[in-house]
Amino acid sequence: MHSTTGHPPGAYRFLLDALENTRKHLSTDGHVSGQELLLGIRLRARELFGPLAFMVFDEWNIHEGNDFGEMVFELVDQGILSKMSEDKLEDFATPQHYQRYYEEEYFSHNREEIYLKEKE
Repeated sequence: MHSTTGHPPGAYRFLLDALENTRKHLSTDGHVSGQELLLGIRLRARELFGPLAFMVFDEWNIHEGNDFGEMVFELVDQGILSKMSEDKLEDFATPQHYQRYYEEEYFSHNREEIYLKEKE
């Protein structure tokens, strides 16, 4: 895969792993929204990288949710992922810099886990 977004291959492997993990939590093989995927990314990053996740993201040149969105849409353009007609980059918007977003939510994961369980 050739990246046009400036993110290394490890970032894409993580993204696809987080997508698969999110689908498992949501009990679906189908569509996952941008916001659902961002929740899944945070849960998977917490599991794999703990509180240092934002440092890993920084190393991968990921600073906000839209960076993951750009990666997703690049994979769509390459035929690796698919999207629905209503999907857009703005679906991945986070309210602030991803490091702060991640740090503020790191210890309040119960809300995310409850959300994913409700979708089951």
